[in-house]
Amino acid sequence: MAGYLITLNDEQSLEECIRTGSYSTILRSPRHDSWGVNHEGTFADYISMKENDRIFFFIKRKIYGCGMLKNIRGDCKYLNYISADIPHGDTDENYRNHLLEYGCSENRVFCLFEPAPVFFKEGVDMDEVLQNKNVPFRSVRTLWKLSFIKMDDEESDALFSIILKHNEAIMRKKQ
Repeated sequence: MAGYLITLNDEQSLEECIRTGSYSTILRSPRHDSWGVNHEGTFADYISMKENDRIFFFIKRKIYGCGMLKNIRGDCKYLNYISADIPHGDTDENYRNHLLEYGCSENRVFCLFEPAPVFFKEGVDMDEVLQNKNVPFRSVRTLWKLSFIKMDDEESDALFSIILKHNEAIMRKKQ
């Protein structure tokens, strides 16, 4: 199954995502009432999300996980308010009726997830992931200046295994 590696600013954002089981990228309105390539790419990534895809979070050189996208009422991703997919949609009165309990009109699309099996709050250092000899993490290496990136099945499975193994070792040390 595919996976999404999502960048967050801080641990507080991670806690909020885990608590709500949701994630939303901030998409500011374009200057000239038409989407730029970055906006279109973000919408395309959201459109490609499907139930059971994995979700991981990246904060300050560490990767946290694991979650799995979850369908509610037939889908795992939604517009946050009416006309959120229109470049000037955040000026619409309907944005005040946004669905997320956090955020603002710049949170145009969101996805829903649940822990799978648990959402580990102990992050794995990026160097540990990139040193994996079994899988050449191509997508992870290109994350710079992106809000999130889609990984193929092989990278997603490998990252999932690394996070499980890392956290298993930590749990054994605590016992």
